Amino acid sequence: SSDLGLGLILSLAYVALVGRPDIVEAMAFAALAAPLGLALLACTPLPLAALEASALVLFAGLIALLSTLTNGLASPFLIWLVLVPFEGALIGRRGTVAFAGGSAAIALALVAAAQGAGVLPHSHLPDSLTPLVFVSVLTAIAQAALMAIAAQERHLAADAAAEAGEARYRFLAENALDLITSHTPDGRIRFASPAAQRLLGRAPAELVGAL
Repeated sequence: SSDLGLGLILSLAYVALVGRPDIVEAMAFAALAAPLGLALLACTPLPLAALEASALVLFAGLIALLSTLTNGLASPFLIWLVLVPFEGALIGRRGTVAFAGGSAAIALALVAAAQGAGVLPHSHLPDSLTPLVFVSVLTAIAQAALMAIAAQERHLAADAAAEAGEARYRFLAENALDLITSHTPDGRIRFASPAAQRLLGRAPAELVGAL
């Protein structure tokens, strides 16, 4: 699961910056196994869309947790929330990006609420966060680029499959004895097979655009 991979990256970054986690932090990081559990649940009758939504919420929650543990709104980890919608785009289901964006926004609001209420735990980060913010933002940009490339490759693969299907359709239509047409959403003809000339006495091009 990509959520698990991203979670591991974030956790390793936290350990590198902060050091050995305490018991509470270690228990929080143990939640990284959750995506594996969701992957196993994919073999059950549970809806896949619900499991994917849960993975997005867990990913946003992990970033919110790390941000809460490291200076809240000033945390170098907070920028990683922008990757949650990218993760939703990789899933590819309708409405998933909006759901992922909403999850990221809620996670940000929770961090802000915790900071506003003065309940943020003591941060173990050094006083000067500028280098850490730079590294975190740079890493997030690199990860976003990789996710965008993956999404683009999926899109190109889908286009190639659609073009191959269209080519097969046209081959069959052009060699069929019956008239075969394809239509636009409003019902107009966008393709007519060569049989139109024999059956209707009209060239296929003459039928394009007709209702």
